[in-house]
Amino acid sequence: MSKKSRARTSGRILTLRGKELFTGNGSREVTVLTNASPNRTTAWKVLDAKIWVESSEATGATAVVKTGSEFIISTQLQTDNMRTSDLLMADDNRCFGWFRSSYQVSKGTSNLIHQCLYREDNLDPDHLITDQMFQTLTYKGDNVGESSLVTICWMITLEQVKVTPVESILQTVKGRSQDVGA
Repeated sequence: MSKKSRARTSGRILTLRGKELFTGNGSREVTVLTNASPNRTTAWKVLDAKIWVESSEATGATAVVKTGSEFIISTQLQTDNMRTSDLLMADDNRCFGWFRSSYQVSKGTSNLIHQCLYREDNLDPDHLITDQMFQTLTYKGDNVGESSLVTICWMITLEQVKVTPVESILQTVKGRSQDVGA
């Protein structure tokens, strides 16, 4: 949210959670929020987002069934449908959050995650959700893990903000199919 914005937080926090199952490499877009403010005075600001791979508490094993593999999970938060667009690109106003983690699975007899190789979290502080929010989740395994069965879990934390109808309309226009790199 820019310094010029008059948006005021209401203090109400909302968490959205879910999981998506991937059988091999792929990408999936899901609608995670529809904000139907009848008088256009309510918006949502994403405070944080997390992604991780589901694991079994009993064995500690991940859902990745291939040992010795490396894989990347990522998610992009956006205010419009982008099914055919490149992911994790910052030159489109519809996108405002980019999160990626790379993992390595043990080479032993179990399929325990050996280590998280790197994690990248980027969230644009100047955004408000005034209409819908989408999330595109991606799983990309190496040649060992490309056909693995993986469940990506996610959680998004939002804060409700009060805006004027004019601010709401401007944020809606900003978040619709506008490429800032063109």
